[in-house]
Amino acid sequence: MAEKDERLKDYMLQKALAKDLKIEESEVEVVDWESYAGANPGENFATDMVAVKGKAKIKGGLKDFSYMTKVAPLGEFRANMIKNVSPTETKLINSGS
Repeated sequence: MAEKDERLKDYMLQKALAKDLKIEESEVEVVDWESYAGANPGENFATDMVAVKGKAKIKGGLKDFSYMTKVAPLGEFRANMIKNVSPTETKLINSGS
């Protein structure tokens, strides 16, 4: 499989799958996953968008899954902006208002 974004961990995907499927986390085992850029550079997202595709054992059966998620940016400027701006201001910045 392709690279894994270091900001995402198996336990995060396990928790998301269990929540979405309304089952216990113990019923989900993430087997393998890969990540891709979820947006092109310069698309003006305050966070980084990451697409995730993988396989998990769910109640004993192997299932494919995919997610689109936001993660903290790697770039120092955007990381500082996220830390220092209130959610309301961030929404306004993102929407161009």
